[in-house]
Amino acid sequence: MKASLRSGFLNLALLVGSVLFALAVVEIALRLADFSYPSFYLPDDRLGIRLRANAEGWSRSEGEAFVKINGAGYRDRERSIAKSADTFRIAVLGDSYAEALQVDFDKTFEAVLERRLNACKAFGGKKVEVLNFGVSGYGTAQELLTYRYVASKYVPDLVLVAFFAGNDVRNNSRDLEPDKVRPFFVVKGDALLEDRSFAESEEFRRRTNRLHAMLDQLRVLRVVQAAYFIKDRIQLHGEQPRGQDARQGGEAGLDDAVYSAPVTAQWLDAWVVTERLLAELRDEARSGGAKLVVVPLSTGIQVYPDEHERAAFMQARGITDLFYPDRRIEQMTAKLGVRSILLAPKLQDIAEREKVFLHGFPNTRMGTGHWNEAGHLRAAEIIAGELCHPVLAEAR
Repeated sequence: MKASLRSGFLNLALLVGSVLFALAVVEIALRLADFSYPSFYLPDDRLGIRLRANAEGWSRSEGEAFVKINGAGYRDRERSIAKSADTFRIAVLGDSYAEALQVDFDKTFEAVLERRLNACKAFGGKKVEVLNFGVSGYGTAQELLTYRYVASKYVPDLVLVAFFAGNDVRNNSRDLEPDKVRPFFVVKGDALLEDRSFAESEEFRRRTNRLHAMLDQLRVLRVVQAAYFIKDRIQLHGEQPRGQDARQGGEAGLDDAVYSAPVTAQWLDAWVVTERLLAELRDEARSGGAKLVVVPLSTGIQVYPDEHERAAFMQARGITDLFYPDRRIEQMTAKLGVRSILLAPKLQDIAEREKVFLHGFPNTRMGTGHWNEAGHLRAAEIIAGELCHPVLAEAR
């Protein structure tokens, strides 16, 4: 009996040792191959999700960039909270377009904008700092909370909302947004009320339980990163839109309904909540001595360089104006007394005239997804051109 028990333990030890040895070999091979699929995100009981402070690694699922998250938990250089008297600060709030994991940091529109504004001496010759508070998946609600609890501490002089109509309006609606593990705001009478019930949800508890936290910590290992990579690729493949002509610009995660006037109560409410959130952000920025600027970004189809592909997309969906959300935001901000800078019409003109894709990467699909380096560069040029204009500078 003792001999058989000893033999069983030896066999188990050999099995465990063999598995560990195999994992070690795979780990070494993955590191030599420079494979990287790090975890940049953590659950957060106020914002739903946030970036992991000091995380770093390669991002290659769309484009390619080595990403470093600063000590405050944002994709930016290290910034001091204290601001010198000769500094003009711009706080950028946004989602994955602002976060910009697809391109090197110095190619992001925030970095390019900072260099351009310093070159043109737009704000009385002060040193300009453009701070990036963008986090993937954020809607206007999370951006408001980010300003309230984080960005305001840096005492910005200007708050720039990088508004992505492709899903920001939907993100602001509990009825329309598929991901419920996030804060929402609801309008009740004259009040805009925060709903943080997600923090008590079963899904949020699952994401923050000990097992999940332990597995997340193990993502420093490349073999664990590889397992997550395979899982996410399988999941992404299952979520791809079916029955769509890829050339007609159909993209998972975006809402075509935003290109037309709302026809349902849910979409009407989503736009109302969006306006109230921007109004609240305007007021909080003003109370901190800052001005608000809203910059509607572009979707891939809006700035697709081939007008025939844009027309096919519109015809297939009964859309009459691809710039409807941009014009609605422009009207909304005018009503709120807030400045807006529309990018999509100018970017479309550039893309069509120069036959250049401003969205997409060789490892995904050109004309879709996030801005590539050209998209970031041209967006920064347009924004800088507006902010550097001497007449506008005097108005500020």
